[in-house]
Amino acid sequence: MRFFAVCALLLFALIARAENYERILIDKAVSTDLHNSVEWRRIVGYEKAFFGGEKSVMDDPIFFLAIDGKTNPKKELIATIENFVRGEYEHNRSIDPRCIYTSRYEFLKTALDIDEKLLKPKSCEEFDHWFNATRGEKMFLVFPAEYINNPASMFGHTFVRIDKNESVNALTSYAINYAAAASDDDNAVIYTFKGLLGFYPAYFSALPYAEKAKEYNDFERRNMWEYELDFTREEIDRFLLRAWELNHFYRDYFFFYENCSFVLYESLRFAKNQAAEDFLIFVPPIDTVREITRENNMILSVKFRPSQTMIIENLAANSNAKSISAAKDIVDERAEIAKTIENLTEDEKIDALEIAMEYSLYLFNKDKIETEEYKKLYFDLLRSRSKLKKREKAVEIKTPKRPDLGHKISRAAIGASVNNFAEKAKIKSGDFRVRPSYHNLSDPLDGYLFSSGVSAFDFWLKYDQNNSLYLREFTLLNIESFSPIDEFFKPISWRLKLGYENPKIFDKKNDFYYAKGGAGVACGGEKFLLYALLDLDFNLGENLEGKEDFYAGGAIGAVFSAGEKIRAVIEAKEDYDLSEKAAKKTARRAAKFEATYKIANDFDARLEANLVDQKFAERNLYEARFFVDMFF
Repeated sequence: MRFFAVCALLLFALIARAENYERILIDKAVSTDLHNSVEWRRIVGYEKAFFGGEKSVMDDPIFFLAIDGKTNPKKELIATIENFVRGEYEHNRSIDPRCIYTSRYEFLKTALDIDEKLLKPKSCEEFDHWFNATRGEKMFLVFPAEYINNPASMFGHTFVRIDKNESVNALTSYAINYAAAASDDDNAVIYTFKGLLGFYPAYFSALPYAEKAKEYNDFERRNMWEYELDFTREEIDRFLLRAWELNHFYRDYFFFYENCSFVLYESLRFAKNQAAEDFLIFVPPIDTVREITRENNMILSVKFRPSQTMIIENLAANSNAKSISAAKDIVDERAEIAKTIENLTEDEKIDALEIAMEYSLYLFNKDKIETEEYKKLYFDLLRSRSKLKKREKAVEIKTPKRPDLGHKISRAAIGASVNNFAEKAKIKSGDFRVRPSYHNLSDPLDGYLFSSGVSAFDFWLKYDQNNSLYLREFTLLNIESFSPIDEFFKPISWRLKLGYENPKIFDKKNDFYYAKGGAGVACGGEKFLLYALLDLDFNLGENLEGKEDFYAGGAIGAVFSAGEKIRAVIEAKEDYDLSEKAAKKTARRAAKFEATYKIANDFDARLEANLVDQKFAERNLYEARFFVDMFF
């Protein structure tokens, strides 16, 4: 009995001491107004609420330890101290909260000078393993370029890579990624819809960098840029503590603002103990890269990592047709290596074998070659290559302009136009356009893909000579992806445009909503590209003949650059109105021309012209426009 009495007294003393220490820490926190500190507000994510007061940006209810912790920084701070001292997590009694709320604990341990001897001993095996595996000496912000064929990657992406030291291969490092937890069953349309409306939760995660590089470089044919950040070891650790904490709690994912790049950018600024900059409505990944790079001394170096397809295309561009044909036969037809290259010169053999090695790696990463078959093929290629001389000079891949040095993504334009839409006179007007994002095919090229463009929410206002101000066109979404085919790759080129148009032809109200798109092929290179598409065009409006029009036809066009300043798009198309009776099918022909002259990085002059042969008009209709564009 005496033993149990002593144990009970000791237990009571420990509980009393814990309760007393808890009270001391809470009193100290309240007296120093710690809940109003900038650091605490950043950790929990408090911001001014729209209707007054404050509210955390975190959406997961179990992130908060106080009932009203989302809107009450003081109560959340007190509840956090209580949970830390007691060593009990409010939502799971078997877990020590200090092992989850790592950013909070590190902050409070310093701010309140917590004596850990007075707390319950903690065991954070899962966190310790994760932290030791991911932490390192160097940190890189990685930007995989935009990939038009995937809605999740249409504007690019960012994540962080952490290297142990310079001697370790980067592919063995870990990547820290923030992304929406989308269902594998969601198609592109569902993903876009849910992403726009915030229906996805998003989390931080860590995975081997080799997996991310394989996903972007190989699967999605995307070039990657690696920006080495000027972060100390302590700042890297601070970032990791933040990423671990947010790995357990979700935040609603919004495609245009609270997206993968913005939350990652916030966390990088958090690690630097800096506030995140405010953005406009849309935060594309490249803008967060720009914000990081414009900070003085934030970037130490920049490295370009070409995609697997770019490596293959570059090798092929520096080889002749015989080497390319031999490489394809070896990989695609599994032709015998020695026999296939026996009639080639030594330089041609080198080209053929090196192309074949890269091409086989690409197909293996795309799961088009089985593992054992790939290993044997690659070993045979490597053995054959080792018998030949070394290259005197390696084939260099031209590094494109850094994406963060290209034009900004929002565009405002002011200009003038003239058309013959009126029945008896030419109409002259002033024009104003504003587009929050991103890049059109005729925009200045530097930093963007040559043959692709995606833009959204483009407003075009006109003020004509009749003192009438009206919405000429609103483009909800405009995607153009013209990927050239070659000996190795046969991508489909396509485009899609959704919006509203009000051309005011012959002084009649004939506004309509449209959905148009097409698919086809493209060919060409870095300076000149030709495309041919089969197009569909659906228009819906009260003032249209029959309330709707449905056209089908084809288009051919070209995209080209003249030097570094001039860029142009020209297109001709013909289609037929399928909404009429078959015997009355009417052809509609149209041509367009767009050209821009780059004045400065964020300024250009733009000329646009359209010519349309309308079925109801006695003459061809034209419209010519001149704009001065400013990117911001």
